[in-house]
Amino acid sequence: LCRAFAFAYAGLVGCVRLHDRLLSTLTQASLMFFTANPTGRLLNRFSRDISAIDQDLPFELNIVLAQGFLLLGSVAVICYGTSAWLAVALVPLLVVYHRLQAYYRQSSRELKRLDSLTRSPLFEHFTETLDGAVVIRAAGAAGRFHSEAEQRMTRVQQAGLTLTAASQWFSLRLQGIGCCVVTAVALFGVVGHHLGQGNPGLLGLALSYALPITGYLSGLVSSYTSFEQQMISVERVAEYLDVECEEYVNVRNPTLSGFALSPDPQWPQRGRVVFSEVTMEYIEGHPVLRGVTFTAEPGRKLGICGRTGAGKSSLINALFNVLPLVRGKVLLDD
Repeated sequence: LCRAFAFAYAGLVGCVRLHDRLLSTLTQASLMFFTANPTGRLLNRFSRDISAIDQDLPFELNIVLAQGFLLLGSVAVICYGTSAWLAVALVPLLVVYHRLQAYYRQSSRELKRLDSLTRSPLFEHFTETLDGAVVIRAAGAAGRFHSEAEQRMTRVQQAGLTLTAASQWFSLRLQGIGCCVVTAVALFGVVGHHLGQGNPGLLGLALSYALPITGYLSGLVSSYTSFEQQMISVERVAEYLDVECEEYVNVRNPTLSGFALSPDPQWPQRGRVVFSEVTMEYIEGHPVLRGVTFTAEPGRKLGICGRTGAGKSSLINALFNVLPLVRGKVLLDD
C-alpha cells in the first residue's frame, strides 16, 4: 500500500510540474511557432500524453519492480529446490530471452511512437471540422470531411492493431521459453531422484514455482515495454519544453525586460506607430525588410502597396512581433 501510494504521489507531482512547464512555455512561445505547429499536435500533448504521464507511467513502473522481484525469487527457489546445475542449463534460455525482449522492445517503442503520431492528424482534423462546420455544410463538403475522418481513424486503428499483434508474437515465444524451463526442472528432478539426491518436497516446490514462470517472464517484459512506451509521452512533452519564447524589451526601463511584461492598463492611448531602422528576416542572412523607418500618426489611415514579395505581410508580422527583429524597433505610443 505504501509503495503504491509513493508511486502515485511521485507521478502526480511529476505530471503537474511537466504540465505547468509546458503550459508556461507555450503561452510564451512566438506566433511563428503556432503557425508551424497545428492545433491538433498541441492538443495531443495536453490530452493523450499528459494523461499517460499522470495515470499510466507510475502504475507501469510499480508493476516493473513487482514483476522483477517475483521473477528473481522464483528462479532462486527453483535452483534451490532442484540443483545448482540448473542455473547453468538456464543460461541458453536466458540468452534467447534477452535477444527476444530486446528485439520486441525496440519494435514496440517505434510502434507506440507511430500510434501517437497518427493521433495528431485525427485531432487536428476534428478541431478544424468543428471550427468550420458552418462553412463545410454551406459548401456541401460534409461527405468529403467524413471520408477524411474515417481514413485518419483507420490509420490510428492500423497502428494499434500492429502494436497488439507484436505483443501476441512475443507472448507466444515466451510461452515456449516457459515450457523449456518447466521441462528442465522436471528432468533435473528425475535425474536427481535416480541418483538418490534431492528432496521430493523441494522438487515439488520448485515445480510449483516453475509453472507460472511464463507469466513472470511475460509480465516483466510487457510491463517494462509498457513503461518505455509511456516514456515516449514524456519525450513528446519534453520536445516542446525548449521552444524559443518571445523576449519583451521595456525601452523605458531595460532592467524590467524579460518574458513577462505588463503594460499600462490604459495603453495605447493615442495609437502612434513608429518603425525605426527595422530589419527582419525569415532565413538567416536573407532580410525581407531592410532598415524600414516611418511614423504613422494617430488617426491616420495607411495603405501598403507593392508587388508580390515586396514585404507587405512582413511589415504586419513585424508590427505584431510574429518574428523577432534582427535590428531596429517598433514603438507604440512612445
